[in-house]
Amino acid sequence: MKKICLAVINDIPSFLSGEVLNFKSPKDWLCDAFASCEGDSLGAVCCLCEIEDKIKDYDVLFLVSSKYPLIDSFTINDSISAHLSGKFAATAISSSEYEDIAAAVIDISALGEVKGIKSVSDALLRVGENGHKIGIHLVDSDSIFPITSASALSYANDAAQEAIIQSLLENDVVIISKQTTFVSPDAEIESEAIILPNTIIKGKSVIKKGAVIGPNSVISDSTIGEGSVINACQILESTVGNNTKIGPFTQLRPNSHIGDNVKIGDFVEVKNSTIGDSTSVAHLTYVGDSDVGRKVNFGCGTVTVNYDGKNKFRTQIGDYAFIGCNSNLIAPVKIGDNAFTAAGSTVTHDVPDDALYISREKDERIIEGWAEKKLGKRRF
Repeated sequence: MKKICLAVINDIPSFLSGEVLNFKSPKDWLCDAFASCEGDSLGAVCCLCEIEDKIKDYDVLFLVSSKYPLIDSFTINDSISAHLSGKFAATAISSSEYEDIAAAVIDISALGEVKGIKSVSDALLRVGENGHKIGIHLVDSDSIFPITSASALSYANDAAQEAIIQSLLENDVVIISKQTTFVSPDAEIESEAIILPNTIIKGKSVIKKGAVIGPNSVISDSTIGEGSVINACQILESTVGNNTKIGPFTQLRPNSHIGDNVKIGDFVEVKNSTIGDSTSVAHLTYVGDSDVGRKVNFGCGTVTVNYDGKNKFRTQIGDYAFIGCNSNLIAPVKIGDNAFTAAGSTVTHDVPDDALYISREKDERIIEGWAEKKLGKRRF
């Protein structure tokens, strides 16, 4: 049994090498395809000499150019099988439509010195220079469509999205506008979810049954619970519970965890915080580095003041607390269960359970030299 390894030669033009193909880089598309193939993935390299020590442990190398990211696992396995059943030291992978060589299956013993091999063609040339014969295996042209220009990338993106959207429609996901909906191949959307126009779902996001996403929303590596409504929001690396309503114009920054039956309204930002079930944060509020209980009400203009210029601090808010409009909660601070803060208060001390905090005394002072004493010579 021959040992097989797989590698990508990263030779695509630099302006096409980022996360431009359906939210993933071309080399990552290929490395993902390797996961379903026979053999061990050695990742992406610019030159074979980078993995010279590794490939010596194998018998056969499948080498593919990152300019051909649509090569799938079926094509890879089929090409390897064709090579192993043939009598050539290397097998070039191409199609009847495109003249370029997209990939090759190579007996590593036929390569010899790998220094200077920076493309699939370089590798095949080296095999030929070493006196070995090279065969060719033709595959479906769609799988080796070359991406070497912005127009080719646009075509590939359209083709990839069409396949993803069609699969979702067949699973009873409602997509209002196929032309303005973009879904990552790694995302999971359950049946009866509704995707409204101008929605982007990136990474390994999960959209649960009956959720409504959009319009004008970005969901990235996040989970949205059943029946939740996300309207004109950006949600990044966070979780949203069931039957929660968020938006419009709301941002959940990474590591935000929103409970069930929560309302988060317009111009609210949440960062690195947990918000308990049935809490309302209706508008114009910043909740950062906070742990918020159940059935809390935030008045308009509340800010959890988490940063003193050097360090971040957390705010704790108990169940059933009521935070009055324009309250500033100066962390670290704890607001107890059933506690109230009066509108306009700047809260600098912990508030016990069932208490009311009022801070409205007139205190207007200018303290000269305070910033230099606090921060030293540093300036932003």
